[in-house]
Amino acid sequence: MTDCDDPDCDAELTCVWPQTIQVDIEAALTAYGEIECQITSDTSIAYFFDSCVTSASTALPKSTTDLGCTSCDRVYAGPVKSTTDGCAATLGEDVRFVPSSLTLGLVFSSDTSRELWAYDATGDGWTQATTLTRDANAWVSVDTEELLIEVPDCLNSPLAIGSLTMTVRVTDP
Repeated sequence: MTDCDDPDCDAELTCVWPQTIQVDIEAALTAYGEIECQITSDTSIAYFFDSCVTSASTALPKSTTDLGCTSCDRVYAGPVKSTTDGCAATLGEDVRFVPSSLTLGLVFSSDTSRELWAYDATGDGWTQATTLTRDANAWVSVDTEELLIEVPDCLNSPLAIGSLTMTVRVTDP
């Protein structure tokens, strides 16, 4: 037997992958507040955006297939339950920070980091989403970037409405 199929490899960290992982996601928007939308060269209207938080939690089981993720050591997939969606009131129901289902691939990088890959069935397939680092009993990633949204009829669209911090916590039960 080769690689992780060999019982002599049972103690190797790259071979000891859980059957289920716990994934907790938090999207926190720190809004800039009032944003000017330029309608014409002489006319503008103000939009006000509130800060908000959306979160979700799921236990993802090991996928029965790797879905073509040649980089991944193991793939997990399943539905996601939104625990709070404070951003729907601020940004509308069409803007979703947390999907209704996830397909994630994990790569063991070292004892202190893992790569997290995300699968998009409607788009480009697999992309490396972030690097998770060890934090107490979980693997964590915190990424912040400016959030831009398209507003119809705004000459200065897309509008920068605030900074979005995405926190992903993966726990091996």
